Formats: sequence, structure tokens, C-alpha cells
Amino acid sequence: MRQRRWIELLKDYDCIIQYHLGKTNVVADALSKKSIVSLAAIRGCQSQLLENLRSLQVHIRVLDSRALVANFRVQLDLVGRIKTLQKNDIQLVQLMEKVKRGSKLDFVLSDDGILRFGTRLCVPNDGDLRRELLKEAHCSKFGIYPGGVKMYRDLKQNYWWPGMKRDIARFVAQCLVCQHVKAKHQRLVGSLQPLSIPE
Repeated sequence: MRQRRWIELLKDYDCIIQYHLGKTNVVADALSKKSIVSLAAIRGCQSQLLENLRSLQVHIRVLDSRALVANFRVQLDLVGRIKTLQKNDIQLVQLMEKVKRGSKLDFVLSDDGILRFGTRLCVPNDGDLRRELLKEAHCSKFGIYPGGVKMYRDLKQNYWWPGMKRDIARFVAQCLVCQHVKAKHQRLVGSLQPLSIPE
């Protein structure tokens, strides 16, 4: 039944299916490419790699020996930044005091001293931090310019701040890439109907 359904779909198209045996099919695709990188290729671009790592604030020492043993550890400093900035935000400090007294039920003070709204981190009123979160959620290679609604749903899972939806809508509205690429929500008009020639 499945084959019949696909055959019925394909018969509507004017196409030719050509089969190439084994090695004659030389069109490269992502699955058939081999990801083998030689050590010589890495050595050739060693200075560029070092510069890229230094721009990421990774401390590198290059030794004269032939072998290089490296240890690379990535630590997330975002939670630490949120924790330190929460202590400087007056509204969040007042909320922390209310949580300690037990009056605010929606907010929770976690074991590490971070104020949370349910399970979400409370982001302090710091423009740079909020802009960095919005930019990471919208412009990164993982986000790929989602719309305001999807971006709000994604950020809402982990973060909270008052006026979050409004800030996200404003950020998406100011994005130049999103302004250039707009989906048309109209029916296609079809082919042009020529006017009759007047006599």
C-alpha cells in the first residue's frame, strides 16, 4: 500500500528515475563524505585556530614538543552572572525577602541562592544580559531566527522577567533579517488574465 501511494504521487510528475550502480554514483552528499582530517592540515592552520580560541578567551600554551595534550573544559557563567546581578536588582531583592518570609508562593529560592519563578530563572533588570539572552535565542545557529511566538515559548521554559513577551516582540520587530524575509500570507493569484482588445 505504501509503494502504491508513492507511485500514485510520482506519476503526476514528469520525471525520469535513473539508477547508477555503486561507484558510478559520484555525487557527494553529507552521508557519503568522509570526515578525515590529517594532522598536516591542522598544523597548517594552527595559528588561525589559536587566534579563534583566544577570541573565545581560552588560554592556550604552545609547547615545542611534537605531541600536544590538551584539556578543554567549558563552564557556563550565565547562571553565575544571573546570581550576582540578582543581588543588585531592587525588585528581585524584595521578592527574595518575601520568599524568605513565605508570602510569595510562585517564587522559590533555590539551594544555591538563585531566585526562580517555578523552575525558571528570574533574570534581573540588566539590559546587556537580557539583550545577550535574546540575541542567543534569536540569532544563534541553533535558533535560526524564530518568530516572536516560538522564541517566547523557547525562552519561557528556562527564563522569566516582567514584560518578557513585550521585550521579545520588540527585539524580533527590530531584527533586520526578519524584516527582509517576510512570508506572504496570501493566496496565490494565479496566472494573469489579459484584457480583451477594444474594437
